[in-house]
Amino acid sequence: MIAIDIENPTVLRRTLEDLEKAIPTLGGSAIPIVGLEPNATAEVVEIKLGEIIATVNLLISTLNNEKPI
Repeated sequence: MIAIDIENPTVLRRTLEDLEKAIPTLGGSAIPIVGLEPNATAEVVEIKLGEIIATVNLLISTLNNEKPI
């Protein structure tokens, strides 16, 4: 492995740019996963479960489409 010369601004900038390019970008918007209220109805649970599944599917799809570093 080649040591990164962080004292050299050009090397540091290029390294950071390469790292930034490697970060996956979601193809849509993910919904934060939050807990349910203790008295949530089955309808609310079904809606929340659908949101969670959609978010997980989006994450899986994004990671499957990424090129290896």
